[in-house]
Order: sequence, then structure tokens, then C-alpha cells
Amino acid sequence: MPTRFPFHRLQLSQRSRWYLLRSRFFSRHTIRLEADAAMQRLERIGSSHFYLEPVSQTLFKFAKDKYAWHRQPLKWLAQDFLEKRLLAGGDAIKEWRSNRILYRAGLGVVECRGVGIALNPFNPLGSVYAMAYLPEAQSGEAHFKALDEESRQDFVRKLCQEVIRLAEHGYYHRDLHYGNFLVDAQGKFVWIDTHVRRLSKRPGKRRQSLERMLSVRKLQGVAYRDLALDYLERHYFDHPASQKREEPHAR
Repeated sequence: MPTRFPFHRLQLSQRSRWYLLRSRFFSRHTIRLEADAAMQRLERIGSSHFYLEPVSQTLFKFAKDKYAWHRQPLKWLAQDFLEKRLLAGGDAIKEWRSNRILYRAGLGVVECRGVGIALNPFNPLGSVYAMAYLPEAQSGEAHFKALDEESRQDFVRKLCQEVIRLAEHGYYHRDLHYGNFLVDAQGKFVWIDTHVRRLSKRPGKRRQSLERMLSVRKLQGVAYRDLALDYLERHYFDHPASQKREEPHAR
């Protein structure tokens, strides 16, 4: 993507909001977005606001500020304004960076078409992440629930293969659960909530991070969590690759 952040006016239903949008996909400065029933379903699943640019089939994901400036001004100033806007630590920026890491690791990701921050500091939708819309893909959680028991176990093993590939590149997912990726028509995983963190170079701490990531609640059962731990034990923890960290290659 280019390094400059041109101004874009995003028309959200009946209201316009200005953003500094880093994108090589959109050349026009006014982008008209729609919020249909599909977008409303996405909002019920996640904590973000979703709009669709119907011509290019681009999904815009808006992250809302954690604090309201008129109710908790000091917390809003420290986190939502200074950290997320001025220091580029907003959710959209983090997702863009993590998306690149997953791509370099060889994992399936959604094409990023733009990332930006609100021009107005009092706009509660502080950051935006634009990506290709994949309506034909199914939520990983919905896909998992529709499987029989044997297929669910295969699903968990396949997820562990993705976890290992990411770990071999020195990272782990900060919130691993089935709703954070899609399953496309070919059965491939496509990561959509791509926030990752760097693994420690020390093998013991690497193990701790990966074990904590495999939550009973998020994997939907003790049996699936134990299956995942056993898979990592046999295919990663006992493997020489778990003793070192490979630096990501340039995209």
C-alpha cells in the first residue's frame, strides 16, 4: 500500500464521516456505503459496525471507541485519542499489520483494501478496515457446529496445523476461537480477526503462550482442547522448530 493517507468521505447511510484512508483500491474521495440485513447480522456476531460498498463488494469494518469523550474524558484522551489515533494503535491498524503477518506465514486471509483513522477526533467510530467481502464463505463456528464428531476432531487438527504454521513464524493469535475465521467453499480457512502477538524466543514461554491460547471455552469443550494440546505436543513442542523463531519474510 502507498504510505500517504488521502482524505476520504465515507457516506454511512444518511451521515458522512471523514477518514484518512490508506488505500490503493479506491481512487474516488466519496465512498457510499450501505448497511443491509447481512451487515446487521455481522454486527450481532461481533462488536464492530459493518457497511458494504456494493459496487466493489468491499466490506468496511468500523471499530468504536472504548470510551465516550464527554463521559470519561481522561480515559478517552489517553486511549482512544492518543494511543489509537495519534500513535496509530487503533484496531484497524493492528488488524492490517496482523493480516500481513498471517499472509507471510502462508495462511489464508481476506484481501485488505484500505485502513484508516477518523479525521474528526470526536467521531466515535475511530478506525476503519476495508476488506474484500466473501458472502459465500461460512463462519468457522457455524461450520464446526454442523459437523459430526469425527469431522469436528479433524477440524480441530486442521486448526492446529494453522496455529503451528503461525508459531513457526514467531507469532500466536491473541483470541483463538472458531468465529475468528471463515471456511470457504473449498474447505480452506480464511482468517478475519487477525490480531496476533509475537511469541517469546524462550521455549518455555512460547509453550505457555500457546497453551493459554487453547481455551476450553473458545474451543467449545475439554475434549477439543485436550485434542489440540496433544496435537501441538506431538507436532510442534517436540519438534526442533519450536526451539527457535523464524523471522517473517518480506511480502
